Amino acid sequence: MRSDIHGKYLSSNPTLVNNEVAPVRVNSAGILQVELYSPNQGSFVPSRADNADAVAAAATLNNLAVFARNSVFNGTTWDRMRGDTNGTLVEQRFLYSRKTADGQVKGSAGFLHAISISPLTATPTAGLLTVYDSLTETGTIIYTEWIFATTPGHTVILDSVFSTGCFIGFDATLANVAVTASYR
Repeated sequence: MRSDIHGKYLSSNPTLVNNEVAPVRVNSAGILQVELYSPNQGSFVPSRADNADAVAAAATLNNLAVFARNSVFNGTTWDRMRGDTNGTLVEQRFLYSRKTADGQVKGSAGFLHAISISPLTATPTAGLLTVYDSLTETGTIIYTEWIFATTPGHTVILDSVFSTGCFIGFDATLANVAVTASYR
């Protein structure tokens, strides 16, 4: 037996009485709206869906509105997630940069999703791989790993912001290894 749930667009909050049933609410694009509130205080409808509103609500009304935010942190600010023309969210998209020696991935703040490490020969030369939050091979270390001749290709999910830039450093001995960074 199939049971579908349908939503209804309402431009304003309805006033309900005891035991009255209300429809599931969606916005004008058909995206589900969910709000938690204290039944003793009434509903809280913020002008902006950000942390300041939630803090103000908790401090003054004892209410807390919870929103599913369709945005991602780019390293400095929040960007809205891109969707199709119907407002349906699409998969996350990243740029990539492949390095086989020291090199800058990005020269400004951003978000490092993952690095994929793969040998270029059957026996790469062992050494230390380091990912920096920097424009050069100095500064704050985001990730470091020793790579050996027997290290298989693999991907490391970092999901890390960087504030200055992203730089991949190969120590003096690491060779015959490729590192692909997925970032934005």
